Amino acid sequence: MYSEPSRREQPTIWATKIAITQYAQQYKNLEVYMDFHAHASKKGVFLFGNALPDNGLQADNITFAKLVAMNCLNFDMNECNFSEKIMAIKDKNGMSRDGSSRVALQKATGITHCYTLECNYHNGKRINTLAPKLIKSQGCIEEDSAV
Repeated sequence: MYSEPSRREQPTIWATKIAITQYAQQYKNLEVYMDFHAHASKKGVFLFGNALPDNGLQADNITFAKLVAMNCLNFDMNECNFSEKIMAIKDKNGMSRDGSSRVALQKATGITHCYTLECNYHNGKRINTLAPKLIKSQGCIEEDSAV
């Protein structure tokens, strides 16, 4: 519904799209848009992103997900998808993801980092190994033993 929401039929989607596009145009500093969903069949935590035509922007887009994976035990980078196919795929009701907030708002605003964060209802299948947290203490950098 985000491609062309109706003020009468989808008032919250219509208002959300207007607010985000106006903010992005006026302030030009909206860096990230994220839509949160629960996923019943795929396990873990992962992102759906957009396929961007500019290679540099696409690298930034995917790097964000990689940084999340490096800092979150349950994030599954292997389940992330940034393909054109995932942007256009149709659901069982024939609705295309072109109308999803992630795709429609990226097209309307040009925001590089537009994602759908998917989280399984109860578990994941991957546990990441996180690097120890570094802390700065009296001018020296040390590992945090609490991690």
